Amino acid sequence: MALGVCDLTPQQFVERYERPRIPVVITGLADEWPAGREWTPERLAQVYGSHKFKPRPAWPRQGLAVRRAVGSDDDGYAVRLRLDWFLRYAAAGHHGGRDDSPLYVFDGTFADREGSSGMRRDYEVPIYFREDLFNHVGERRRPPYRWLVMGPARSGSGLHIDPLATSAWNTLLAGHKRWALFPPGTPRCHVLPREQGIEREAVSWFSKRHGGAHGERERWAARSEEPEPQQG
Repeated sequence: MALGVCDLTPQQFVERYERPRIPVVITGLADEWPAGREWTPERLAQVYGSHKFKPRPAWPRQGLAVRRAVGSDDDGYAVRLRLDWFLRYAAAGHHGGRDDSPLYVFDGTFADREGSSGMRRDYEVPIYFREDLFNHVGERRRPPYRWLVMGPARSGSGLHIDPLATSAWNTLLAGHKRWALFPPGTPRCHVLPREQGIEREAVSWFSKRHGGAHGERERWAARSEEPEPQQG
């Protein structure tokens, strides 16, 4: 379901989508954001090129330590990469365009760190999402709640459940983002069947999971009306 921001009031959003837990794509929310104009690869490289952001691969490969795979070294310290280097990697057909698990920026501290905190002024929380219970615990105690995500084609998050029972809003400024959303109670064997070639990483999961018929799992998906919205 996709609606324009002019077609939906905050109260309607709560009643029609938030309360019954129905996914929706709302268009037009970012039309006036400076980020929509300023966050081009060329402009980001010019303003933030020397600043280091946290990258990660699409998902840990089999046999790779999880903490290394999510942007940390062997000692648990964050690994960061200059943004201009990352942008060159993402644009290179022989790197970001060919890697089986492309790197992408997934940085939860960009709005707090000197050198990139100015990006926080380029967007605002949409009217539908301004109720924030974590505000009551204070900035020092609340978990990370703002992320900058960018990457080349085929990059993306693996299958997961958001931590701490949280709900997040996502705004797409460029490109396309494909989602697969499963209702509560979906059997794990239907989400991630034990079949050769099907892994958690986004590119593998979408290509293999949708590339053939999986019998009972497909019938479950039909009954549960599993949504697969696409942004952009």
